[in-house]
Amino acid sequence: GIQFDAPNNVSLYLIGEDILVIENFNDKPVTATLEFANPVKINEIPVVLPVDGSVDYSSSQTKLEFTEITPRTMAAIKYQPGN
Repeated sequence: GIQFDAPNNVSLYLIGEDILVIENFNDKPVTATLEFANPVKINEIPVVLPVDGSVDYSSSQTKLEFTEITPRTMAAIKYQPGN
């Protein structure tokens, strides 16, 4: 129920039923899109590592768009299934 679109060297980790981690291993910023089959709600602001990295994103009921993930950066996001 998830579709992930990202360039090479970008990883997605699904942890349990409510946490996702996206990691950019590239030396350049990237964009990525994550689409869910069912609506989800983003519960918390992402935890970003390293501390000087940044992850810009927007979300709708079924789509999470990462407009920029800085080089060598990882973000953990908590979400929950919505209605």
